[in-house]
Amino acid sequence: MIDLVGNTDDLSFGNTVFDVTFESKDLFPDFSCKYIFQLHDVVNCPEFLLKKETLVRLCKKHNMRLVEWKTFSEFFEENSSDRENFRLTQRMKSLEVFPPNGEQLNSAVEGDYKHAELECDRISRKYPGSNPRVATLSKTEWEAASIYVVFAFVKEQTNRDLSSNEESRQSKPDKIPIVIL
Repeated sequence: MIDLVGNTDDLSFGNTVFDVTFESKDLFPDFSCKYIFQLHDVVNCPEFLLKKETLVRLCKKHNMRLVEWKTFSEFFEENSSDRENFRLTQRMKSLEVFPPNGEQLNSAVEGDYKHAELECDRISRKYPGSNPRVATLSKTEWEAASIYVVFAFVKEQTNRDLSSNEESRQSKPDKIPIVIL
């Protein structure tokens, strides 16, 4: 995001769906760098940028190890074809169907669905006579989602954690969950 605001003449960047506005273009502290995120007509709230190196360093102090750090685009590409993940996007109604079946598309920006149109054309050529429809976001919505990253940490067990776990197992009986019907 620092690069995106750095490439503008003012303190903000965005498109017809969202805007991000920083307080300064010159000062990006490692911790608590405030900006305003606005998802037009839905959200207008402060968010805070935290540099990856700072987050990793803070988590390491608490025996946490970084296991994944990807752009949202990379993460979505790797995980969207999984059947369970696709069902989740359907339940959340996070994607819209293209071409629409009488519904209005989320974006009126010309070219925002060119990628979906090209995919439908590709499928039609591969399966003549078919009437393909795809689940997608508009290009401007994708730009909004793509400013974020996905990350995961795991808590490492220290020798102290291992010994206290062993002691507690020896002193307490195993708890077996009971479901009352």
